[in-house]
Order: sequence, then structure tokens, then C-alpha cells
Amino acid sequence: MSKLSDDIRAFIVKELACFETPSAIALVVKERFGVEIDRRQVYGYDPDAARPPAARWLELHAATRKRFLEEVGSIPIANKSYRLQQLDRLTRNAIDRGNAKLAAELMEQAAKECGDAYSNKVRLTGADGGPVRHEVVTSEQAERDLDEIFGESTAPAAPPRQH
Repeated sequence: MSKLSDDIRAFIVKELACFETPSAIALVVKERFGVEIDRRQVYGYDPDAARPPAARWLELHAATRKRFLEEVGSIPIANKSYRLQQLDRLTRNAIDRGNAKLAAELMEQAAKECGDAYSNKVRLTGADGGPVRHEVVTSEQAERDLDEIFGESTAPAAPPRQH
């Protein structure tokens, strides 16, 4: 196991707090700091590890996680305008390259984005935009209502004659 500096340990703790995987963190530590570590060594700095790290690392993890969760708006893809801007760029690139199928898929995704298809907003309206009306009706009431709407009996029609 490699002896890690406090800078590397802090980096590991912050990355774990931001939901990065131990394997991915180990790769970045190797690239950024030139130190090869195992994912199990990274996991040792996770508060949920069998043997939790020192209190200072637990505090850093908690503070980083709190800030990370509160600052979702600072992540570009969390903003609708950014997502639409990127979809527009990708669509233009697809069109320039003659990839009509991809362009159509991206335009559909942008339309869904504009129509809040990816949000948890639900709007229920009744006739003419009024409130939704829920009623429990019997089959006889339903048949009378249909007769009134269509002006005829809704009883099953006779089967067509065979020639």
C-alpha cells in the first residue's frame, strides 16, 4: 500500500463525497499525482468503510457532500438552457455530417426537453382547461350518456351479413 500525502487523501475524500467510484479515483490519482493505488485503498477513505477513516476525513467528506448536493445548479447539465444549447450544437453537427437519423433523434429529445418531458411536473385539466372531474358511473348511466352524445343506441350492432 502506498503512503499518501494529505493532498492526495483530501482529493480522494472529496471525490468520494461527489459520488465518484473508487476505481475511477485510483486512475485519476495515478494520472494527476503519479501515485499508483488500489481501489481498496481508496475505499478506506469512505465513511461507510468497515473501518472508517480519521475524524478529519469524515468531516471533510460530510462538508464536501453537503456542498455538492446543494450546488447542483453549478453543474451545467443540470440547467435546461445548457442542455438545449448542447442538443442544438449536436444537432447541427449531425446535420452537417449528413446523419439525418441522429439529427431527428436529437431534435425529438430537445422537443421533450422543452415540453418538460424530463421533469416531474404533471398538469391535469378537464374539458376546456377546467378542473378534472372524476365520477363513478354505472354501466346504465354510461350508456345513457353515450346515447345522448351520439344520438343513438350504443347497444352492440348486429354482425354484418355475409354475401
